[in-house]
Amino acid sequence: MPSNEKIHKAIKQQLGYVHRNLKHIENLGINSLHTLSNKEHRDLLVIQKLYRQQSIMSKEERSSIDDRIVSIS
Repeated sequence: MPSNEKIHKAIKQQLGYVHRNLKHIENLGINSLHTLSNKEHRDLLVIQKLYRQQSIMSKEERSSIDDRIVSIS
């Protein structure tokens, strides 16, 4: 079983990947977002909120947060 240190390092790395991808989407511009379906747009908003929640939990070394999203769907 991996140590807590390895788990936290892996989570931080994965959050970095999500952050990078969200920045790429943001850089596409608002006009590109209009091509998303309603479901894709909703999923993007949920993923952004999920990223924020996970970032807070990671930085503050918390295991829970109010109104935590547990599933994208």
